[in-house]
Amino acid sequence: MKTQGAFNQLYRAGLRKDFRDEWKEMEPQYPGYLKVGTMDGPEIEATVITGMRLLLERGDGEPLRYEDPKLGPKVVGVDKEFALGFMITRRTVEDDKYKKANQAAKWLAHAGRMTSEYRSAALLDDAAAGATYKGIDGLALCHTAHVLFGSNTGVTMANRPTTEVGFSVTGITTLLDLHQLHKDWNGDPVKTMPDTVIYSPQKISKALQIFESVLEPFTVENQENAVNRGIQLNETYKKLTASLSWNDGFYSDRYTSLSGLLAYAINGSNTLSFVASGNAGSYVRIGPAAGATPGFQNNEQIYNLIYTYTKGSVTISPYYQYTVVKSNSTLYGTGAHTNGGALLANYNFKHGFSLSARPEYIKSSGSPTTGEANLLGYGSGSKAFSFTVTPTWVKDGFFLRGDLSFVHITDLTTGAGFGTTGANNNQARGAIEAGFMF
Repeated sequence: MKTQGAFNQLYRAGLRKDFRDEWKEMEPQYPGYLKVGTMDGPEIEATVITGMRLLLERGDGEPLRYEDPKLGPKVVGVDKEFALGFMITRRTVEDDKYKKANQAAKWLAHAGRMTSEYRSAALLDDAAAGATYKGIDGLALCHTAHVLFGSNTGVTMANRPTTEVGFSVTGITTLLDLHQLHKDWNGDPVKTMPDTVIYSPQKISKALQIFESVLEPFTVENQENAVNRGIQLNETYKKLTASLSWNDGFYSDRYTSLSGLLAYAINGSNTLSFVASGNAGSYVRIGPAAGATPGFQNNEQIYNLIYTYTKGSVTISPYYQYTVVKSNSTLYGTGAHTNGGALLANYNFKHGFSLSARPEYIKSSGSPTTGEANLLGYGSGSKAFSFTVTPTWVKDGFFLRGDLSFVHITDLTTGAGFGTTGANNNQARGAIEAGFMF
């Protein structure tokens, strides 16, 4: 910011405060995937050094063999400066009816933040092509055959699958399997623990269903907000039970959602329930916590009609579900709705064993041509059937639970399904859990 005139010392302080407040308001994203540091010169040099790989067997009296470390290619990073400004004159102050100067200071901070984000994201955008940014071996940062110069046999390593994968459970599994083959510069295995996934903001809802839920992704049960924060009132009168909750929906940190339950106990074995919830406002979460709040589901209305039969060791509960996300041109565009149903059955055996089974079916409105919201993750207008079996063993506070499921998709949008290319309609999935209940 440049000021002219005798008033500049007074005016500059206020603008700097506006600048700093806006700068702090926008939390940077790039430190989540880039190492951030400082440099004290116009450029910085770097290389990779690898040492001896394996010790050599030596007989009695044999001389010790010496081996020098190997030096990899040298790369040079050159410091770059980015700058922009605006000028404040006396006439600006006299005619500033709309606080243009203060807004300009805020927009300057915004421009600085956005420059950092866009320049950092450019590295990710070019990671597979290598047109601008290359690795120390001269290849694209993500490549199928990085040359490991410390190996004497020309060993290569891939940090990119040979066949592109879709953003799905199978695709993530393929990447994790590839990650387990990671090697050092000598070609030896390296133990690593991946902890970060970078995905498009348009995939937030799908990412939550893949990573944040123990339920089968993209099924009837996974349209519901199993975890939220808020307050709830409960009341029981004879055979009628009611509850009302004010909460933050899908963990959105905005307390604009309401949910309620009304259950009628027909007799000791039969209960009929109606459940409804919805967001009285509209909100799509952005920033580092966005992955915890699916944009579509956080703005949906959901209605469940549930019947439950319980007799001895048997529990059977069929239910119907309807969800709707209204269109919002500002936040996410065209809405959509889903219809689904499920049958939950459970039988308790002796000695803490139980077995549950759950067939489910759900379909969403629209089609790839109409462009309605992709609520299931398989594309607009897609449908899905799943069957899940869950054996469980409980002993005191300890539990051991398995989960076997199969999903079949119809009317799939190519690239949104299973498999490395997202083109498969079927997927089998298994999981095992153990823990303590308190």
